[in-house]
Amino acid sequence: MTRKCNRNGATDTGIPLSVLPKGFRKGDLSCESGSKIHFVSLVLDELRSNGDRDKLVIVSNFTQTLDIIAALCKLKKVAFFQLDGSTPIKKRQELVDYFNVPGSQEIVFLLSSKAGGVGLNLIGANRLILFDPD
Repeated sequence: MTRKCNRNGATDTGIPLSVLPKGFRKGDLSCESGSKIHFVSLVLDELRSNGDRDKLVIVSNFTQTLDIIAALCKLKKVAFFQLDGSTPIKKRQELVDYFNVPGSQEIVFLLSSKAGGVGLNLIGANRLILFDPD
Protein backbone atom coordinates (compact mmCIF):
# COMPACT_ATOMS: atom_id res chain seq x y z
CA MET A 1 0.00 0.00 0.00
CA THR A 2 2.82 2.40 0.82
CA ARG A 3 4.33 1.81 -2.62
CA LYS A 4 1.00 2.62 -4.26
CA CYS A 5 0.55 5.76 -2.18
CA ASN A 6 4.05 6.96 -2.98
CA ARG A 7 3.58 6.38 -6.69
CA ASN A 8 0.19 8.08 -6.54
CA GLY A 9 1.91 11.18 -5.23
CA ALA A 10 0.82 11.06 -1.58
CA THR A 11 4.32 12.10 -0.56
CA ASP A 12 6.10 15.30 -1.61
CA THR A 13 6.40 14.90 -5.37
CA GLY A 14 8.49 17.92 -6.21
CA ILE A 15 6.11 18.74 -9.07
CA PRO A 16 6.08 22.50 -9.74
CA LEU A 17 2.61 23.93 -9.19
CA SER A 18 2.91 25.80 -12.49
CA VAL A 19 2.52 22.56 -14.47
CA LEU A 20 -0.60 21.43 -12.62
CA PRO A 21 -4.04 22.27 -14.03
CA LYS A 22 -5.96 25.19 -12.55
CA GLY A 23 -7.80 24.16 -9.41
CA PHE A 24 -5.45 21.27 -8.55
CA ARG A 25 -3.97 21.61 -5.09
CA LYS A 26 -1.06 19.70 -3.64
CA GLY A 27 -3.45 18.31 -1.02
CA ASP A 28 -5.36 16.60 -3.85
CA LEU A 29 -2.45 14.17 -4.26
CA SER A 30 -3.65 11.28 -2.12
CA CYS A 31 -4.63 7.63 -2.48
CA GLU A 32 -8.10 8.20 -1.13
CA SER A 33 -9.18 10.83 -3.64
CA GLY A 34 -8.21 9.00 -6.83
CA SER A 35 -5.73 11.76 -7.55
CA LYS A 36 -4.77 10.50 -11.01
CA ILE A 37 -8.34 10.50 -12.31
CA HIS A 38 -8.92 13.83 -10.57
CA PHE A 39 -5.82 15.22 -12.29
CA VAL A 40 -7.00 13.97 -15.71
CA SER A 41 -10.45 15.45 -15.05
CA LEU A 42 -8.96 18.87 -14.39
CA VAL A 43 -6.71 18.63 -17.45
CA LEU A 44 -9.79 17.79 -19.57
CA ASP A 45 -11.58 20.85 -18.16
CA GLU A 46 -8.59 23.00 -19.03
CA LEU A 47 -8.39 21.56 -22.56
CA ARG A 48 -12.06 22.31 -23.18
CA SER A 49 -11.60 25.89 -22.00
CA ASN A 50 -8.66 26.33 -24.41
CA GLY A 51 -10.75 25.42 -27.45
CA ASP A 52 -8.82 23.45 -30.04
CA ARG A 53 -5.42 24.97 -29.22
CA ASP A 54 -4.30 22.03 -27.10
CA LYS A 55 -4.49 18.30 -27.69
CA LEU A 56 -3.66 15.51 -25.28
CA VAL A 57 -2.43 11.93 -25.62
CA ILE A 58 -3.06 9.64 -22.65
CA VAL A 59 -1.07 6.39 -22.67
CA SER A 60 -1.71 3.38 -20.45
CA ASN A 61 -0.61 -0.25 -20.35
CA PHE A 62 -4.16 -1.27 -19.46
CA THR A 63 -7.23 -1.06 -21.68
CA GLN A 64 -9.49 -1.04 -18.60
CA THR A 65 -7.81 2.18 -17.52
CA LEU A 66 -8.36 3.66 -20.97
CA ASP A 67 -12.03 2.63 -20.77
CA ILE A 68 -12.41 4.49 -17.46
CA ILE A 69 -10.81 7.61 -18.94
CA ALA A 70 -13.03 7.23 -22.03
CA ALA A 71 -16.08 7.25 -19.75
CA LEU A 72 -14.74 10.41 -18.10
CA CYS A 73 -14.28 12.03 -21.54
CA LYS A 74 -17.87 11.14 -22.46
CA LEU A 75 -19.13 12.53 -19.15
CA LYS A 76 -17.29 15.81 -19.79
CA LYS A 77 -18.33 15.84 -23.47
CA VAL A 78 -14.72 15.80 -24.65
CA ALA A 79 -14.30 14.25 -28.10
CA PHE A 80 -11.62 11.56 -28.22
CA PHE A 81 -10.16 8.67 -30.14
CA GLN A 82 -9.17 5.39 -28.51
CA LEU A 83 -6.58 3.08 -30.01
CA ASP A 84 -5.93 -0.26 -28.34
CA GLY A 85 -5.50 -3.90 -29.30
CA SER A 86 -9.14 -4.14 -30.40
CA THR A 87 -8.72 -1.36 -32.98
CA PRO A 88 -8.41 -2.87 -36.48
CA ILE A 89 -4.93 -2.35 -37.90
CA LYS A 90 -6.34 -0.71 -41.03
CA LYS A 91 -8.18 1.87 -38.90
CA ARG A 92 -5.22 2.85 -36.68
CA GLN A 93 -3.47 5.16 -39.13
CA GLU A 94 -6.82 6.73 -40.03
CA LEU A 95 -7.39 7.65 -36.36
CA VAL A 96 -3.89 9.11 -36.11
CA ASP A 97 -4.37 11.13 -39.31
CA TYR A 98 -7.70 12.58 -38.12
CA PHE A 99 -6.27 13.44 -34.70
CA ASN A 100 -3.30 15.24 -36.24
CA VAL A 101 -5.52 17.59 -38.27
CA PRO A 102 -5.33 21.06 -36.67
CA GLY A 103 -8.70 22.16 -35.33
CA SER A 104 -10.20 18.68 -35.36
CA GLN A 105 -12.98 18.03 -32.85
CA GLU A 106 -11.13 15.20 -31.09
CA ILE A 107 -8.74 16.74 -28.58
CA VAL A 108 -7.84 13.57 -26.65
CA PHE A 109 -6.20 10.41 -27.95
CA LEU A 110 -6.35 7.41 -25.61
CA LEU A 111 -3.56 5.02 -26.49
CA SER A 112 -2.63 1.54 -25.33
CA SER A 113 1.14 1.44 -24.96
CA LYS A 114 1.28 -1.99 -26.57
CA ALA A 115 -0.88 -1.09 -29.60
CA GLY A 116 0.72 2.34 -29.91
CA GLY A 117 4.30 1.18 -29.67
CA VAL A 118 4.58 0.61 -33.41
CA GLY A 119 5.84 3.95 -34.65
CA LEU A 120 2.68 6.07 -34.58
CA ASN A 121 3.31 9.75 -35.16
CA LEU A 122 0.93 11.81 -33.00
CA ILE A 123 2.26 15.25 -33.92
CA GLY A 124 -1.12 16.89 -33.29
CA ALA A 125 -0.72 16.70 -29.50
CA ASN A 126 1.15 19.13 -27.32
CA ARG A 127 0.45 17.33 -24.03
CA LEU A 128 1.07 13.77 -22.86
CA ILE A 129 0.00 11.85 -19.77
CA LEU A 130 1.52 8.43 -19.03
CA PHE A 131 -1.21 6.93 -16.87
CA ASP A 132 -0.82 3.70 -14.96
CA PRO A 133 -2.37 2.51 -11.73
CA ASP A 134 0.83 1.92 -9.74
